[in-house]
Amino acid sequence: MKRIAMTVMLKDDPAIIAEYDRIHAAPSPVVLDKGREAGIKRIFIYRHGRQLFMFLEADEGFYIETSMDEALTDPEMIKWDTLTRDMQEAVPGEPVDTRWVQMKEVHAVENGKLIM
Repeated sequence: MKRIAMTVMLKDDPAIIAEYDRIHAAPSPVVLDKGREAGIKRIFIYRHGRQLFMFLEADEGFYIETSMDEALTDPEMIKWDTLTRDMQEAVPGEPVDTRWVQMKEVHAVENGKLIM
């Protein structure tokens, strides 16, 4: 199982932050199905203020850069992607047009044993 962690910032607008939380509480079944079809097994998104942290577990053959390409041909997925991207902005230090940035795994423990 592959683990991937990413981060992005939401725009500094309380209405956008509330809307982001709301739509993620009940996403379209198509969004969930397309992620599963692409190889995502588990996905978690956490928010602290405007910063989002996403952790996902996926099949070994899943690549964040390309595995969602087919899903993003579906009109419902295009709508979801456009909506959520418009709510986001780059993490400080990244190019302005950057959204989710992959994070480096620096520590992983399972059952008391280092697993990196």
